[in-house]
Amino acid sequence: MGSHTVTRRARVLVLCSAVFLALSACLPGANVDPKAGAGTGSGVALLRAVRVGAHTEEGGFDRVVFEFTNRIPTWDVRYVSKPVLEDPSGMVVPLAGSYAIQVRMFPASGVDFSNPGGYVVVYTGPNRINVGTPEITEVVRTGDFEAVLNWTIGTRHLLPFRVSTLNAPPRLVVDVAH
Repeated sequence: MGSHTVTRRARVLVLCSAVFLALSACLPGANVDPKAGAGTGSGVALLRAVRVGAHTEEGGFDRVVFEFTNRIPTWDVRYVSKPVLEDPSGMVVPLAGSYAIQVRMFPASGVDFSNPGGYVVVYTGPNRINVGTPEITEVVRTGDFEAVLNWTIGTRHLLPFRVSTLNAPPRLVVDVAH
């Protein structure tokens, strides 16, 4: 391998590292590493709504908000390999975008099974949300079984993301850098 090839590869590596660091700096606390957090309260967290939007602050990012009626569940958010599989069937779930961020929440559900008169569907929104934001292609429910709720976020690129929680109402928030 000639010195020009090594030098060119070194320059590309430095440039890619600089771009990644710049993207991370634009969205404080964001990176591509898995993230997890403990829930609040007890019982099954009941999903009420899922919203997606684009924001221009902090260098620009897309945001997915999971809103709950009663509490924030324990959560695990990470990039996963495609194809994405549905829980528990194992069936392939089509997902637009080149990359997938799995949002796993537990104990959580879109259905309240604690009602003595029978179950109550709490989340009545779509199970597939097609979006027109710069980075997120779509958000798809990929499982709601035995108090484990999975949603997957399709993205155009492998970019840094961060996760936060908000109260009143309880929300789990995933921000993906532009």
